[in-house]
Amino acid sequence: MPQDTQVPIREGLFTWPASPTDAKLLGSKCTDCGEVTFPQQPSCPKCGTLTTQPIALSRRGRLHTYTIIHHQTPGYQGPVPYTIGLVELPEGLFVLAPVTVTDPQAIRVGMDLEFTLETQFTDEKGAQVVAYKFRPV
Repeated sequence: MPQDTQVPIREGLFTWPASPTDAKLLGSKCTDCGEVTFPQQPSCPKCGTLTTQPIALSRRGRLHTYTIIHHQTPGYQGPVPYTIGLVELPEGLFVLAPVTVTDPQAIRVGMDLEFTLETQFTDEKGAQVVAYKFRPV
């Protein structure tokens, strides 16, 4: 496998665009009650119906809360420390995601964030594993 090959961290979480600025998170919307979820769900967690449709979620959101992780957790293959935030999207749901900040002291609850894709790590085959994150606008 060539060194410049990229793969998503998990299929179905986001669109795979030509450019990270064109990418979108993929959620689902219940066709009965309108509940929006991330990641995509085959059934609605609110009303239990089995009729959901895939939707592209907004690229911008607002930081609801966050924490800074200082130790490498099992299975995580990225740099430490790193920031994890709960991002509120206009669709009315919250997405737990890494927040890319150069200065952790600059992060603030309520700040506007934008969805992006970044290489998280290189796997054993040499492929760059790409994950979704949010960054300050």
